[in-house]
Amino acid sequence: MVSDRYIFALFPLILFAICGCVENPTAEFVSTELSQDLVRQASRAIDDTIDERFGDPQNLVAWLKLPVNFGEIKGEVLDGVGASLSSVKVRFTETPDDWTPEELKGAGLQWLSGNFAGPITGVDKRGREFPIAFHIDGYKPEKPDNPNAGTLSIDPSPNIDQQPALQKGDQFVIVGHTFRRGRKLYMRYCMHCHGVSGDGNGPTAKYLNPRPRDYRPGLFKFTSTGVPNHKPNRDDLRRIVKLGIPGTYMPSFMLLKVQEADDIVEYVRWLSMRGQIEDRVANEFKLDFSKGRLKEDSRDEVQEEFDTFMAEDFSGYLNDGIEFVVAAWNNVADAQNVVNPSEPHTPSSTESIARGRKLFLGQDAGCSKCHGVSAKGNGPANIDFNDIPGTTTKSDKPGLFDNWGNIIKPRNLTTGIYRGGRRPLDLYRRIKVGIKGTPMPSANVKLKDSDIWDLVNYVLSVPFQDGPPDTSKLAGHSSGKNSVAAKDKASSSRDKAGG
Repeated sequence: MVSDRYIFALFPLILFAICGCVENPTAEFVSTELSQDLVRQASRAIDDTIDERFGDPQNLVAWLKLPVNFGEIKGEVLDGVGASLSSVKVRFTETPDDWTPEELKGAGLQWLSGNFAGPITGVDKRGREFPIAFHIDGYKPEKPDNPNAGTLSIDPSPNIDQQPALQKGDQFVIVGHTFRRGRKLYMRYCMHCHGVSGDGNGPTAKYLNPRPRDYRPGLFKFTSTGVPNHKPNRDDLRRIVKLGIPGTYMPSFMLLKVQEADDIVEYVRWLSMRGQIEDRVANEFKLDFSKGRLKEDSRDEVQEEFDTFMAEDFSGYLNDGIEFVVAAWNNVADAQNVVNPSEPHTPSSTESIARGRKLFLGQDAGCSKCHGVSAKGNGPANIDFNDIPGTTTKSDKPGLFDNWGNIIKPRNLTTGIYRGGRRPLDLYRRIKVGIKGTPMPSANVKLKDSDIWDLVNYVLSVPFQDGPPDTSKLAGHSSGKNSVAAKDKASSSRDKAGG
C-alpha cells in the first residue's frame, strides 16, 4: 500500500453544467450547516483544513489516509541516467484489469525510490516552501495491444528549477485514475439530485419527495450492517446504485458496468468522509466560536481565544476527528459487522403469516403504531407529537421526521413496494436493524429470528390480502377510544380530509 504521508493533487477536471445559463460555470463544494454557523475565523480555518485534504471540484485531492480505492498503477523507469520528466520510458508492473491509457492523464504520481522519493518541495516568490505534486500529462503505449510499456509525460506542478536525475529502475505509483473516473460518472448521473458536495441539494432536489440523500453526515438508510454508527459497506451502496430505491426518484443504473458502479461508490464514500470530517472539526469550534458568541464578547476577545485554540488544541482535535471517521469506515469492511440471520428463512405458511400478524399488531414488535393495523402507513404515530430524532425531547409538530428534518411517512405495505429491497433477507434486515436516520427502530430484544421471519412472511402477504386483519380478538386492540385501531382510523380520516 502506498504511504499515507503524501497528499496528491489531481489534475483539474473540466465540468459541464447541465442547468443554468452561466458561461463556463465553476462547481463548488458547499460547507455544512455547522461550519456556516461559526464566526468567520473558525469557518475559514475549517475551509482551509478541508480544502488542504480534499481539494475543490476543479482540483481534487487523493488523500491516501482515507479508506478509499483511488486506483493505483505501479511501474518502473526503463530509461538511463538523465531521462527527462517530459518523456520517460516506463513499464507498468502492477495494473488493474479495467484501465485505459487515456485515464492516466491528470492522475497523481508518487516516487517510491530514486532521487524523487520522499517529499519534494519548492520555494515560492516569498521564500516559503511548498510540496511539489507530480501529475501525468500523458501516456503513449509502445504497442496498442500491450499498454503496459510506453512513454510517460510527467508534469511537476509547479516546475522544478533544478531537476534531480531519473535513473533506470526508479519505482513509482500512479494514483487516482479510478477516483477521477468515479467523479466524472457522479457528475453525469448523480450530481443533479445529490449536489456537487453530496449534500442532497442538487438543482432538481427541491422538486423531489422524498429528498435526495445528504451523504455528508455519513448516515445511510438501507444497510446490511448493524448498530446505528455502522456505515454501509460497498455492497450496500453498490446495490442501491444498481437497483435504485423503489417508490422514490432514485433510479436503477443497472446498465452501468460493474466497474463504473464501483467507481461511483468510491466517490460517494469519499464525499461522505469529507462531510463527516468537516462536521467533526466544526463541532470542536461550536461551543466557543458560534456566531452567537459575538453578541456577548468583543471581536478582540474572540480573536485572542481563537488564536490560543488554534495554537494549542486544534491539531489534537483534528487528528482525533479524522481517526474516528477513518476507523468507522474501516470497520464496515469487517464481514462480522454484516447482519445475517442465525437461522434460515421460515417457509411462508398460513401459520407463519398468522404469527407474524399477531406480532405486527402486538406490543412486542409495535409495528402498527406507525404502519397502522391495516398496514397502510397511517398508524397513530403519524398524528402524535414524537421525539425529535436523536433526542428525548418532544417535537412541537405532530408527525414523524427523519434525521435530515424531513417529514416522513411509514411505508404503506399494501402496495408491495419496499424501498430497501423485497428479498426476504432485505426485509429481515430492515426489521432487525431498522432504517438508519428514521424513526424505524431496530427489532425489540424480545424478538427472536424466528419471530422476525414470521413478520417478514406477514409483510410479504399483506398486498395479497382481501381486507384489513381482524383485530377484535387481540389484546390491546379493542374498539375503545384509546385503542390503536381507533387512532389508526382517526389518522386515516385525517389523511382523507387533507390534514
